[in-house]
Amino acid sequence: MQSAARLNSRADHDYNYAKDEFAQWKRGLSDVAKTRTRKKLENTLKFEIDEEAFDRLYGFVSHPFPFRAGRRVAVRVGSQFGEESTKVLQP
Repeated sequence: MQSAARLNSRADHDYNYAKDEFAQWKRGLSDVAKTRTRKKLENTLKFEIDEEAFDRLYGFVSHPFPFRAGRRVAVRVGSQFGEESTKVLQP
């Protein structure tokens, strides 16, 4: 008969293997969504987007831009679901 420690070790290995496999599948799915989004954007804008620039803009990270006193700035945010929101900011 196999010892309980050996059975637990095997179960841990199987769990970690399944977890890693799921992480790889999820990462691959994310890459497919990213590629599809980029192609849709290129089709809409009618020009090719540099991959490095798209990687910088794709995601949830905001990027700073110069903001001068006395000027208004309009910020438009669009989601992958087609929802858009615009807000005008004043100093």
